[in-house]
Amino acid sequence: MWGVAGHFLWRCTSSTAVWAECSRSLQKSVISEGDFLSIFHHISIRVEVEDLELMAVTAYKLWTRRNQLVFGGMILPPICLMEGARETLSEFKEAHAALHPARGDCPRVRVSWEKPLVGWIKLNWDEAIDEEQKLMGVGLVARDSTGKVRASMCNFLPYLTDAAVAEAYAARHGAELLRDMGFRKILLEGDVQVIVQAINSAGACSARYASIIANTRDILQSFSSWRVLFVRRECNSVALSLARMAVTQCLFQVWIESVPDLVQNCVSVEQGRLSLV
Repeated sequence: MWGVAGHFLWRCTSSTAVWAECSRSLQKSVISEGDFLSIFHHISIRVEVEDLELMAVTAYKLWTRRNQLVFGGMILPPICLMEGARETLSEFKEAHAALHPARGDCPRVRVSWEKPLVGWIKLNWDEAIDEEQKLMGVGLVARDSTGKVRASMCNFLPYLTDAAVAEAYAARHGAELLRDMGFRKILLEGDVQVIVQAINSAGACSARYASIIANTRDILQSFSSWRVLFVRRECNSVALSLARMAVTQCLFQVWIESVPDLVQNCVSVEQGRLSLV
């Protein structure tokens, strides 16, 4: 059984295309012979723990993709599978850290929006997708250090149902909005870690949304100071509500120093949480 798994998970053409998207240390550790347990043991003594964890999750994703294909499902492209493995591993680590904080270190887990530093503007972005209508909605909300809304925006894009690409577009729209409004110190927050990491990375992005990430990086260089952070979805409720509004109403609109009535309650809830901090 492990011999069969070794062939499918490591040596067949569809699998090698996936491993080609992984870290260079894993690629250099490849051996072509032996069952999967032997391959795993060989690699485990040559790479860092982080690479070994990613290998385990990727192998699981490969096996799941195989089962989906056997039962008539669609096969996921290699780069999408590897990105999915990274995101799954990241989500697992975050959940584990929240449930099992380090001994003697119990940091407060953020579960709601927090104010930026004085002089900074924080923009939260999110997306919503209607796969049936093939529409993507973008939601943006920018607030200052007092929690006051400085701007909000809804936008929709047709013929787009790829969640990662939609998130990349949303982040770029956010950077463009703050640049056009003349802000100088900005903080962008999104709840999809792979997009946040891609924007922050100094290296070239090879993902399908690479050109969007490159555009976003160029826009960010126009600010005197900027940061892009990953947050939980609980911190992004206003942006998500705006994105859903955009996709359901096919709406493009910008509000200066306000939000539409439909999402005012979300803002009020977050402001109420702030008063309790």
